[in-house]
Amino acid sequence: RHTRSFHVTGVQTCALPISPFTTSTLTQEASRKLGFSTERTMQVAQRLFQGVDLGNGQMEGLISYHRTDSTTLSDKALEEAASAIRDMFGGDYYDGPRRYQTRVKNAQEAHEAIRPTDLRLTPARLEGVLDGDDLKVYDLIWKRTMASQMAPRRAAASCCSKAARNRC
Repeated sequence: RHTRSFHVTGVQTCALPISPFTTSTLTQEASRKLGFSTERTMQVAQRLFQGVDLGNGQMEGLISYHRTDSTTLSDKALEEAASAIRDMFGGDYYDGPRRYQTRVKNAQEAHEAIRPTDLRLTPARLEGVLDGDDLKVYDLIWKRTMASQMAPRRAAASCCSKAARNRC
């Protein structure tokens, strides 16, 4: 004769946001998510850095300098991210600026992390302006920058375990 007992427990999980992109992490993520080579990703990043015409006849750079090993964001970028997160998602999704330490030995932090120059320029707002590859890479950069400044992800999970015992 077999009896079974089930045990269900609730677990709260918390995950801290990931840091903004460096050159290396951008090329890795573009390869993983988009199937882009390093060369293709860097060509797109160069175009986004040099600028595009947003319809006013002037070229505007859409991202910060893309050859960097820094994960830091400027105070201006941190303030802009705070405002954008509160406006787009609400105050519950922002709990203060996050400053990341670069993990690379001998990192030259002359530049900040790769980020959009204006977080109000969402990927959706640029759909008619950027072509396919440019929009895809900009989307990665915009989302990663925003995510890096958001509150930790919290989730509830259930764990169910089953134990079987033999009874004679």
